[in-house]
Amino acid sequence: MEEPQARPAADGEAGSVSLRDELLAAIDAGDHQAVHRRGWSDVWEHLATAYAPRQTCGLNDLTPYIKLLGNEEPADVLEALEACAGKWRPAPGGSAGLLQRQARRECARRCRRGRDRSSSLEALAAVAQAVRRGEQPCTCGPPTMRRWQADAFFVLRCPEGHLEQGQIYAAEDAEADE
Repeated sequence: MEEPQARPAADGEAGSVSLRDELLAAIDAGDHQAVHRRGWSDVWEHLATAYAPRQTCGLNDLTPYIKLLGNEEPADVLEALEACAGKWRPAPGGSAGLLQRQARRECARRCRRGRDRSSSLEALAAVAQAVRRGEQPCTCGPPTMRRWQADAFFVLRCPEGHLEQGQIYAAEDAEADE
């Protein structure tokens, strides 16, 4: 989710007002044009027409959607509404939940770039193979006190060339899970 868009404070105002707050104020004032100017006309039109005549969406009916989704990009909100479409108009919470799940998936996708490759299935398979070949675990002292060297398969070894014990345990657990 993106940060709320804000306008600069005018003279005499404290802080700034988010897009959500501006839209809610426009609804309270009955200002249809302000909703259109702020980019929410497509969302409002979708809510008003896609489920007609069973359900329509007047200006005041837009309030719960603005409260939950007012700081989101209108195009994203429209996509979420269409993804949640059914016989009846989607609830604002369902659309907000969908946008939050998408944001979490996107964050997880971006964060995978920094993952620990020494715990990947390929690395653990290489450790298991090294153990089967007879390589020994490190017994040099506390594992946190040394620098581990990773090979091309991300198998961790101490400076003396022995395997990191935690990676051996993880490889054993991975084999047990298969």
